[in-house]
Amino acid sequence: MPEDTAFATTGVSVEAVCMQLERLLASSVLSGSASLRKLLRYVVEETLRGHGNQLKEYTLGTMVFGRGEAYDPRIDPIVRVQARNLRSKLKQYYESEGRLDPMIIELPKGAYLPSFTLAPVLQEPVSVSVAPRPRMKWLWIAAMTVAAVIASLLLYSRGGLPMVSGRTVFPMPRELSLGFHSPVDPDARTSYLQGLYLYERMTTAMLKRSISYFENAIMRDPDYALAYTGLADAHNVLAQFGEIPPSEAMPKARTAALRALELDPNLAEAHVSLGAILEAYDWNWNEAERSYRRAIELNPQLSAAHLWYGMFLRDQGRQAEALPELETAYRLNPTAQLSSLNMAFVYSARGDRNAALNQIHKALEIDPTCAKTYINLALAYHTQSRAEDAAAAFERAHELSAAEPRTLARLGAVYATTGKMDEARRTLSEVEHLAGTRYVSSFDLALLHAAVGHTERAVQLLERAYQERSAGMIYLRMEKIGELRSHPRVRELVSRMRLPG
Repeated sequence: MPEDTAFATTGVSVEAVCMQLERLLASSVLSGSASLRKLLRYVVEETLRGHGNQLKEYTLGTMVFGRGEAYDPRIDPIVRVQARNLRSKLKQYYESEGRLDPMIIELPKGAYLPSFTLAPVLQEPVSVSVAPRPRMKWLWIAAMTVAAVIASLLLYSRGGLPMVSGRTVFPMPRELSLGFHSPVDPDARTSYLQGLYLYERMTTAMLKRSISYFENAIMRDPDYALAYTGLADAHNVLAQFGEIPPSEAMPKARTAALRALELDPNLAEAHVSLGAILEAYDWNWNEAERSYRRAIELNPQLSAAHLWYGMFLRDQGRQAEALPELETAYRLNPTAQLSSLNMAFVYSARGDRNAALNQIHKALEIDPTCAKTYINLALAYHTQSRAEDAAAAFERAHELSAAEPRTLARLGAVYATTGKMDEARRTLSEVEHLAGTRYVSSFDLALLHAAVGHTERAVQLLERAYQERSAGMIYLRMEKIGELRSHPRVRELVSRMRLPG
């Protein structure tokens, strides 16, 4: 992805574009058209990745609208028609609910490369006001806080969250909650939100980039508890993705999570962060569950709390308890990639294959370049005996996961599950090659060796993964490791981990 200065000529940053994109995707104007939302996300994100010169009609037809290799733009006008519809919708948005937005994203006529410009500043009528005197600052803040609390209580007493111009009005920011917290530095809050946006994209590059924003927020405001939770989560997920050795990432995650709790013991996000570390690194199931439940108790509307608790229950084999939590997480935040994919798991677990497939397509609308989603798509097609579609999804997954060992390992295991043993062995060779140049989780290597029938080597790698405290070990209940599950040395590992079942 280009640096923020890529749009210096227009004064627009990458993060500002990302935030504006989310406003558009959540708008009522685009809510009724999944295909237009997918088109908008694709052209914007490909431009930010530096691939704007590849936004041709054929590419959009195949990548966005699912046309096959035989697609001929001269015969099928789908891209031109939908681009015209998107231009109309964008114009409608900026004339209505987006009229005060700080940025304008447009699709110039006759082109598919979007433009990003700052909106003209509206001149407000000049008025004379007296700023609060310094000695009155804290009384003024207290008065505004009480007003916010009263307003919040009145809104909740009427049931649910109110809507303004088609958008949900969420509860007051954490920084205005009752307590003895200093107001958050505005620049720190901006850095935190930028980091959170990148973190929620859940790709390796975005996760690594989010860390610098969380660290910048902490530098600007060392007492900003939420920024520490973001930092903890980014380090934790990078370790769980197999990108960084757990021994390197997890201590950093723990330090940040504990600092957040020290600053604010009642911050739900901090309890989620700590719970994830207790689960994935300490393998302390009871304490992890206690942290997740405490987070939900503190903030029942926090999607991440339900999501991580639901995944914990799923991996513990408590599926009946897991499904409602995952469903709640998705209801609270349907635009998060991880929530969307886990909702597909919910449908699949309930035996509704068509709903699961539709949900995976929704996840692709959120991020059409996510290799993990294409792996899930290939599996879904395979269960419906749609061999040609499954093959295309496999191919796309492989194209997108060439540099990610964990994703490649999952892909190789799925290849083996679906009878594509040559592809599974080829993927094993790719991951072995990567292991010679960078860190690769022993668990991921074990998964691949098990898939191609290398039992002894797979067991050795699982024992090494145990010593590494690889996060993959917590998925032993879920992963397809065939006969390994009953192997005496693997059963010994499960016993030492005190993993249920």
